[in-house]
Amino acid sequence: MRSIDLAPSLSLALSLSACGGVYTESGPQTSEGPDAATSASSSGAETDAPAEEPPEICAAPLSEAMDAAVLRGHLAALASIAEAHDGHRAAGSQGYEASLEYVESRLEAAGYATQRVPFEYPDFVLLSPSALEQVTPAAVTYSEGADYLVFKFSGAGDVTAPVSAVNLALDPEVTATSGCVVEDFANFPAGAIALLQRGDCYFRTKAENAAAAGASAVIIFNSGVDEDTQEPLATSLGSATQVTVPVVFASFPVGAALAEQAASPGFTLRVHVDGERVTAVDQNLIAEHPGGDPQDVVMLGAHLDSVPAGPGINDNGTGSATVLAIAEAMAACEPVRGVRFAWWGAEELGLWGSTRYVESLDQPARDRLAAYLNFDMVGSPNYVRFVYTSAGAPPGSAAVEALFNQFFADYDAVPAVAASLGGRSDYHAFQQAGITVGGLFTGAGTSKTAAQAEVYGGEAEAPLDPCYHLLCDTPDNINEPALLEMARAAAHVSEQLARDPAPLVDPASARPAGAEQLVASHGHADDACGHPSR
Repeated sequence: MRSIDLAPSLSLALSLSACGGVYTESGPQTSEGPDAATSASSSGAETDAPAEEPPEICAAPLSEAMDAAVLRGHLAALASIAEAHDGHRAAGSQGYEASLEYVESRLEAAGYATQRVPFEYPDFVLLSPSALEQVTPAAVTYSEGADYLVFKFSGAGDVTAPVSAVNLALDPEVTATSGCVVEDFANFPAGAIALLQRGDCYFRTKAENAAAAGASAVIIFNSGVDEDTQEPLATSLGSATQVTVPVVFASFPVGAALAEQAASPGFTLRVHVDGERVTAVDQNLIAEHPGGDPQDVVMLGAHLDSVPAGPGINDNGTGSATVLAIAEAMAACEPVRGVRFAWWGAEELGLWGSTRYVESLDQPARDRLAAYLNFDMVGSPNYVRFVYTSAGAPPGSAAVEALFNQFFADYDAVPAVAASLGGRSDYHAFQQAGITVGGLFTGAGTSKTAAQAEVYGGEAEAPLDPCYHLLCDTPDNINEPALLEMARAAAHVSEQLARDPAPLVDPASARPAGAEQLVASHGHADDACGHPSR
């Protein structure tokens, strides 16, 4: 990549026509500073002088301080933590606690005072071992962990009943809704155990449709479309589910074997789940730059927890490492705005850390937040350069989007793709509270299009992150050049917002003409999506 011209400030970026700057009939609008000079033309008319550039706050552009070795080191540390703690850094675990300690120690070494902020969230625990067994015509016992796992927020019960397969697609080339629509259950025998296959909608939708049709228990098995969709997943129905029957997730081989026998006379299964909802407590980590205006704050955040299924190095070690690297580099800067950094807990269980944080802020505290920037999965191996769209976002968000787009225009002239604000990451609570939002993302389990592959390289029709929410989400799963690009963009926009206290006024359009408006999102386990790439 070529070197980056980081001179344009926020005020200038908002007036650039490439970013859809605000224009009047007489030309681009400018802001008149307190010392702005005016002069008379030969006709006697007065013209405004250009607004003064805000002062630099760092000795060198902050984006230049983003270093691949530093980011790599943070990711290696998080991976080592996961390896030492049962392979993950999930909320409520020792791995998450160790992750907090690591980030905390780095921040304190850089001179920050840190604060742990506790919050409550709903969780699910198993009170005794579960069971998935074939009862008749022959006894077969399946192994919890290897053959199946219990969905978080499953209902409880001990059910022995016949099995009814619902619109399955055992052939990888075939697509079937398998419980996504009510019509799939038109002939479902009430009291049977519903056998469903992953695909095309949320797991919760499948389970709720099955329970509404009279299923006494639900088995959802993996799709089997490739080697990454064979094993059972540690995932969730979401804390909002109303399902009261037992629900388990089986491997594709187990599901396919059960499907072959489901219609056999006398074939019955036992599904046993002994679990309950509990109130859990975890912590967010907050640090604030000692300089800047505490009444006018830009906030950067990333979730620090992983799913239980893996170490979560892309999701979301990359976002956490990016925010940490920016905080460390900005320690030597003198921001005009206040700058606050956050590492959220329990995102994978339902955005709980960020949601509880925003809920804790009174209106004056919310009003002091000029913008919130979110960084979640910014090193996907088959990446696309996504910038969160301002469509449907609070006022000021288009200005943030414009800054990201202008950075990439200056960086290599390759445009970003607009990613929807679908409520699937930690920006959501800020968005709902009317706070300006923005951020970056490089893709989860959805497939890269041919058009995206032409622009960004990589493999078309393959997942943007094939290890999304899986054990293989290790440092080997990271596209390091992509991560460095996104970290530099994040640092640049953070610096611009921190140095220029001008109000964020949305330009007419934040997206350059011709930019692709693809809706892209990724999910957290509390609202887990049942569809891999088919």
